[in-house]
Amino acid sequence: EELGVDQLVSIGGDGTLRTANLLALFQADVPRVRVLHVPKTIDNDYRGIDFTFGYFTAVDTMAKELLNLRADARATSSWFVVEAMGRRAGWLAYAAAIAGEAHLVLGVEDVEGALASREVAPDPVTGVVGERVVLDVDALVERVVDLIEARDLKGKRYGVVVLAEGLVERLPAAFVATLPHDSSGVWGFGSIQIGRLIASRVSARAAERLGRARKVTGVQCGYETRCAAPHAFDVLLGAQLGVGAARGLMSGRHAEMVSCSGQLEVRYVPFTELMDAETLSTDVRYVRPGSDFHQLAHLLGTRVPSSHRR
Repeated sequence: EELGVDQLVSIGGDGTLRTANLLALFQADVPRVRVLHVPKTIDNDYRGIDFTFGYFTAVDTMAKELLNLRADARATSSWFVVEAMGRRAGWLAYAAAIAGEAHLVLGVEDVEGALASREVAPDPVTGVVGERVVLDVDALVERVVDLIEARDLKGKRYGVVVLAEGLVERLPAAFVATLPHDSSGVWGFGSIQIGRLIASRVSARAAERLGRARKVTGVQCGYETRCAAPHAFDVLLGAQLGVGAARGLMSGRHAEMVSCSGQLEVRYVPFTELMDAETLSTDVRYVRPGSDFHQLAHLLGTRVPSSHRR
């Protein structure tokens, strides 16, 4: 207000949206600075919009890296276990695995059935003691070794496995007891390097089960995926969201997020539909298990016959 600002467009992820909402709440009676929010994140974990701009740029960049790793793996008869950036949800990992022709992709959305176990321990974020559903690391290792065995039988002694970094959140407490997080409670997902953790265990287990050593390398795909020149769709989407923000402010809108659906049709979503009224935080939008998108990612991977599963 001191600067003479009476309209604000915030652009960013859930933290930025949370701050925009706080500013709107602070002046709820008589808005002196009208606020609209434009969602921007490579993670695509936002409610209220189909895709966030930045997402397809990151998918395209990571997919190209996966294709390069796939070619290297084929040439050297080796394996790569790739940790994909994307925070808690698996949107980026699944899409990059599809476009990058990976042979297996797993995200936090897959931590169920044989890949899940339970433990009673403090939650690594909140510190509250209770029963948690956690990733069964040994079961995950066996799943990857099953894949190696299945491809061996086809004469294909190489492969690429993609793990969403959100799996770190489901690791047993012993793995994440010292995991750093910032003042907002955001974890340093990449610091534990789950790709390398699983790769080393897969290498050892494959040697035990299959009788010969395998070269299995853990790789992180992270910051390089969010600094690339924008994908054409992200340019279109970002431009339309920007136009929607300007149009919304000129028509007097306030405390809403600009969104697009269908053929880039602009719509507006009230902050109240996006924020928890008690915690003033946003909910993570995960990939829905069993959805067509989730099934597509798994259908395009290498099928492992049930006789190879343990």
